[in-house]
Amino acid sequence: MNRYRSGEAIIIENRRIGEIHKGVSLFTPDDGIIRAIAYGAYSHRGSLRGVTAPFVHGTVWLYHEPARSRIKLTDIDVIQMFHEIREDLLRFYTAGLWSEIVLRSFGGGEAATELFDLFRQSLAMLCSCDEPATKRLSAQFQLRFLALAGAPVDPAHIREPAIRRFVEASYEVQLEDAVAVPVEAEEMRGVQRALFRRLERTLEGELRTVRSSGGVL
Repeated sequence: MNRYRSGEAIIIENRRIGEIHKGVSLFTPDDGIIRAIAYGAYSHRGSLRGVTAPFVHGTVWLYHEPARSRIKLTDIDVIQMFHEIREDLLRFYTAGLWSEIVLRSFGGGEAATELFDLFRQSLAMLCSCDEPATKRLSAQFQLRFLALAGAPVDPAHIREPAIRRFVEASYEVQLEDAVAVPVEAEEMRGVQRALFRRLERTLEGELRTVRSSGGVL
């Protein structure tokens, strides 16, 4: 088996290992979730310190350590840093919610490639969204994830015309156009609450990001 590999990935989670090493969860289009170790990434002199933050998108180089049955992240060629997401609380929690969905669904399983494309596109759009657009984008991400997970929302069961149009857009138009479909703020709050409940049933557990956001989401 080839111990070296490279490919496209988005970092979706960090965890500390010892004093200076960083565990990273990578979302890849071909293999879903890969967990690796970035040695020295918490060291002030570590070459991976600044490029292994959540939501960084790039080409990663990995090495499989057979003796320890570990995967080592040796390098990353950054494509996009998405600084704007980490600098805004709503955007940060929104991207965190999407990351939790990706992790809890094991990268979408057989739909990993489609979910990766949706995640990458959504992160790029999120960087320039104001608050109302962020909430519409997040709802569209959730609607499209549910469809990929085999639990789509049926617009025929929705009475309110504006909400029904918004849900229909997730099946009929591109993401950019769907996010532009107008929805009143109160209606969007209702959509979001319903989506959270459906996601928790689909993922079989509460959404920790929503609970820890302090009402931001």
